[in-house]
Amino acid sequence: MSVKLPTAASNRYTFASHSGAQHSAERVLLGATSLRVLFPAGSRKLVRAAADRTPASRAFTDSSLNHISHILPVVYPHPLTPLHKEHRKRVRDMRQIFFATGNQNKLKETVAILDSGHHLPFAIKSVNLDLPELQGEDTDIAKEKCRIAASKVEGAVMVEDTSLCFNAYKGLPGPYIKWFLGRIGHEGLNNMLAAYEDKSAYAQCIFAFTPGPGVEPEVFVGRTEGKIVPARGDAVFGWDPIFQPDGFDVTYSEMDKATKNTISHRFRALQKLRDYLMTLPEDG
Repeated sequence: MSVKLPTAASNRYTFASHSGAQHSAERVLLGATSLRVLFPAGSRKLVRAAADRTPASRAFTDSSLNHISHILPVVYPHPLTPLHKEHRKRVRDMRQIFFATGNQNKLKETVAILDSGHHLPFAIKSVNLDLPELQGEDTDIAKEKCRIAASKVEGAVMVEDTSLCFNAYKGLPGPYIKWFLGRIGHEGLNNMLAAYEDKSAYAQCIFAFTPGPGVEPEVFVGRTEGKIVPARGDAVFGWDPIFQPDGFDVTYSEMDKATKNTISHRFRALQKLRDYLMTLPEDG
């Protein structure tokens, strides 16, 4: 039985179940969507997902992976995907990860979240890079910034792209919140919603990570729902004074750090990144 995905991909993989049956599919990058198409829920017992331990396979839930035994590349995949043993070795040999930020408060918060519960075998070191302000989709922006940062530091690096999205504006200001904040301030951001009953918003954080130049970045997205309110609290973190997360009567700025670090958009993204980093040093 042959299954062909609707894509212009030309790399071929052979999928072998534990029963011995083999199926092939064509693709460029082995993504979660492709695997779900090939292996709908409820069919096979998991022997091992992705023989080469791809990040895409690790991101699956157990139920999604329940149907794959092995993935055996006949022609090795796209050279930028972090599947090769050499790439995994680069991660195992890492002693530090550069975080592209000059904001020491952001660095402290990031390290505190990453180290909570699991001590990472890497040092997190900030580096102040002049990265371009890009336009495009959120994840694409984060990935491209990560590629640029990796070429500058010539090593493992992570970058963060943060958005504040007003539902009344279909997601704007989004990743351009820093520009809006600089131009119109907290009051101006509130005034944008003055004519709308809907003050709801969500804070979104995207971390992109790569172990080095030439390795396609992985992205980790965290989101916290809330609403926009008149500024309250200090302004250590840009727009924190005007964002009040759902379930709380205080803004991000009014929260104690320990509480914020368990519900924030940054926490949710870093939790996924931390889990990813803790699995990478394993031998495939």
